[in-house]
Amino acid sequence: MVVLPAGSFLMGSPEDEEGRDDDEGPQHRVTIREAFAVGVDEVKFEEWKACVTESACPDSGNKREEAGNSVSGVSWEDAQAYVRWLSGETGREYRLLSEAEWEYAWRGGYGLINMIGNVWEWVQDCWNGSYEGAPNNGSAWERGDCSRQVLRGGSWFNYSRDLRSANRLSYWSGYRNFLDCGFRVARTLTP
Repeated sequence: MVVLPAGSFLMGSPEDEEGRDDDEGPQHRVTIREAFAVGVDEVKFEEWKACVTESACPDSGNKREEAGNSVSGVSWEDAQAYVRWLSGETGREYRLLSEAEWEYAWRGGYGLINMIGNVWEWVQDCWNGSYEGAPNNGSAWERGDCSRQVLRGGSWFNYSRDLRSANRLSYWSGYRNFLDCGFRVARTLTP
């Protein structure tokens, strides 16, 4: 994992950005007040398989068992099962990134890999069709349509217009896509 420092950034895309969708705005300033840790890469199949072996996660991930492949084909609910299991195994509280943390990490260039164009990454937030009323402190937006969750980053399956830092997508929380939905873990750092 990599520790990302506190900081501030402009979230979303400007109205004149090529390929922009209406759900990427309005742009707004987000200030993340505390450092947090994030996985350098998405959760790998081998890591997912350990959770499945202990019957804490469903056997739902993509069957690409080659070393180093990111797990894909998992739902938001599956990702939640994984972070609960990982928290129990390690005694530390793991979670999904908030949407704001995800974009902050991507824009910051902190040595993370596969942020864009590998698999779509589930984040904690409920779906909202714009950033009107979004939190400005980096926390997850857990109001709105909470039957749907946000995915960020695009996948190998997408066109270049989808591989932008502000691009967003939503699916139902139980949706399993066998091609391109995965996740990475985060951890709040407490004193």
